[in-house]
Amino acid sequence: MLPLIQQKSLFLELVQKKAFEALSLNSRILELIAKIWDIDLLPSTDPRFKTLREDIQQHFVNNSDWDILYLFSEVLGLFQDETKFKLLIELIPSDEFQDDKILVTNLVRLINTYLLSNDLRLVAVVRNNSTYYEVRVQSEEKSSLSINRIPLFVEKNPNGRADKVGSHTPPKELPALLLVYDAWDDFGVKSQFNLFFYSTENECHSVGVFKVIARTEDNDEPKTRTKDYLTDSFFELSDSFCSLGQEREYYDNLKKYFPESYRSILWALKDCAIYSVVEDIFEDDYSFKRSLLRTNEAERLLREAKFLLEGIEVENKDRFKYHFSIPFSEEPITLDVEFSKQSLLPGRVLAIVGKNGVGKTHLLSNLPVDLSEKTLTAFEPQIPLFSKIISLSTSPYDHSNYPERTHSFNYEYIGLTTTTQEGGRTIITDEEILKRLRDAGDSVIRKGRSGSLKEVLMDILSDTLIEELFPKLDKLAVNKLSNVMGRLSSGESVLLYLFTCIIASMRYDTLLLFDEPETHLHPNAITALMSALYKLLEVYQSYAIVVTHSPLVVREIKGSQVRVINRIEDLVMIRNIQQETLGANISSLVDEIFGNKDIPKYYRRKIKELVDEGYSENDIVCDIAKNESSLPLGLRIYIKSFYTNK
Repeated sequence: MLPLIQQKSLFLELVQKKAFEALSLNSRILELIAKIWDIDLLPSTDPRFKTLREDIQQHFVNNSDWDILYLFSEVLGLFQDETKFKLLIELIPSDEFQDDKILVTNLVRLINTYLLSNDLRLVAVVRNNSTYYEVRVQSEEKSSLSINRIPLFVEKNPNGRADKVGSHTPPKELPALLLVYDAWDDFGVKSQFNLFFYSTENECHSVGVFKVIARTEDNDEPKTRTKDYLTDSFFELSDSFCSLGQEREYYDNLKKYFPESYRSILWALKDCAIYSVVEDIFEDDYSFKRSLLRTNEAERLLREAKFLLEGIEVENKDRFKYHFSIPFSEEPITLDVEFSKQSLLPGRVLAIVGKNGVGKTHLLSNLPVDLSEKTLTAFEPQIPLFSKIISLSTSPYDHSNYPERTHSFNYEYIGLTTTTQEGGRTIITDEEILKRLRDAGDSVIRKGRSGSLKEVLMDILSDTLIEELFPKLDKLAVNKLSNVMGRLSSGESVLLYLFTCIIASMRYDTLLLFDEPETHLHPNAITALMSALYKLLEVYQSYAIVVTHSPLVVREIKGSQVRVINRIEDLVMIRNIQQETLGANISSLVDEIFGNKDIPKYYRRKIKELVDEGYSENDIVCDIAKNESSLPLGLRIYIKSFYTNK
């Protein structure tokens, strides 16, 4: 079932969606509760009543002594028994307790937002003309799928373009689906097909583009042309095949034309986005990343298609909570991550700012580890679905422990250090930096990203150097990289190295984790860095979490996207910043971020003594400064804190 933290988060969202509102108004809430708990036998907590039913009637239905959260959490103990929680989310959208069909649809989508990432799904079951719901494990659901009854035919030698109806002859058996081979070449692999649905001989619908690969067994030659391994017709592919839609319309159209059987058809085609068991088998296959995941859109669909088919727009990359612990801190900490990509001024960068030693870097090194290990208890509502995580560091003294890249976790570290045989980290040589830079440049050209790199570097390098690196329109001259880098300042050379490597590795929906980007950079270079970073994130529809202690970085970011982390002895706290930071005065930012921690201990003690001796707030302020506005914000807050409760 769901981890406890996700159960609580889902319940709160159900309340916000008004799942219990109608039930509470007409007392049907008691019927719902009685389906889960034996409230006629459980004792009352109020000596005036005998049963828990009477207790709930008095304190929740008749009066408002208890709110809905207190009732379920404290009185009924909902979160102490996951079987009870499972029953609740199965019952709450059912016909028995909901009359509003739109609300039911929204509730099912919400519940599945949490379940799908845990390999579970809420499915509708019709009994006696009423709709009920059951939580099922995805693998169990697969075994209960109806057998696909729609024949699938393969046109291996189309006449003309594969995406045109005139390229093939309609199937003789109707209705039917027709796979039309497209000779598109993915680095030597030809796996692309166009899918058509023939409802009648004269009525044909284009479903969309998808790819099918055949599994290459160990030590065998790669199976690079799928049509050679497909039969001319079939009802279901064997486990030796794997498919993936290359555009969202493919999945939308399958559901549109086959509303009752689209899942059976996708299983027949061994779709790895909907059925993760297929992905598990093929994720290290020769053709999987080379062909199936060649495009950013395909990689996104691999993660999101199962949600989209349920009508759930995936937004958990934009908004999630991360729970983590910092050494020597009394309590776990929660980072509220919220990117605002749809606003007039998009906020794809979240800044975490604070002094050295408060735990910023620990947060940044722990986050990719929890993502790689799929630590469900660390995230709510669910683990965010980023396509790739890239950790960035410009420090030669970076000793963080980074996770390894695996088939299921697309991760990369880009920086100035490398792992030693003993497991530590050491600074890479200048020769190694140049080699990595040239390799990244070759990758940029191979992926057709020279234009993106040029656009980003225009914020960092002079026009003369840009012309030297890109002499032929937008094509990078890799052989010029070493020479140009040798003429740059240390800060500029680091930025050239970083951004070339990043663009060589980026996918759509990548999360960049940037540790103290201001290291070794002068103020103008910091401005150029942030401008280049924003361009990069827009082009690749990606996000960044930046850890910094520099107000120069913070003033490049909207206040809504800034979090301040403070440590007071063994207590670490994260808070939103209290002023607009974009273009703000440096002095005011320093006061806001660091002021309350910069008061010398001697003066803290003396201020407290003056308060105890009866001096007013104004007396103390006037003794320190000519007027209150000249005091740093932190000092003003510290003095005021002694008088707020007086």
